[in-house]
Amino acid sequence: MAEPLQPHQTPNRPWEKLGADLCTVNGREYLVIVDYFSQFIEVCMLHSTASAAVISKIKSVFARQGTPIELMTDNGPQFNSAEFRHFAADWDFVHTTSSPHYPQSNGLAEGAVKIVKNLIKKAVHSNQDIMKALQIYRRSTPLECGKSPAELLYNRRMKTILPMADNLLNFQQLDTKAFIARKSGVKKK
Repeated sequence: MAEPLQPHQTPNRPWEKLGADLCTVNGREYLVIVDYFSQFIEVCMLHSTASAAVISKIKSVFARQGTPIELMTDNGPQFNSAEFRHFAADWDFVHTTSSPHYPQSNGLAEGAVKIVKNLIKKAVHSNQDIMKALQIYRRSTPLECGKSPAELLYNRRMKTILPMADNLLNFQQLDTKAFIARKSGVKKK
């Protein structure tokens, strides 16, 4: 009998725990990184899926967003290399891999890959900019909690090509304890 799937615990803050995965869309390779707290997605086009190329793209994301405490990936060769282990030690994060025959255990990254693939296919089909589609759909669209991934990550809304009142772009204070409690189903006292 299969063990029940255990959901990942919600991190205490943005960019604490990330998931990463690679995908191929229309013959091009992409690295997809997603934050477990905010569901903010980073997408990088890859010219190679070798460890060095993947590490270079991850370093670029970490330089912009910061280094997480934990990065969860599958057991792909680019993540399961001595070079990647050295990178994790040098950049001071824990590298956790999903079960070799059970990629669903990195489900948030798998879900982000599906979203990215869908966005890229639709953008290419309609001759639209892929990054603009990503900005509007995944970074600015509110999640079930009423906040967008950008609001949860940056404490502000992102300006996009969609019309928005200027005052809505101001800094917001996020009550992370209330957010975590709501996400885990615990009521705030």
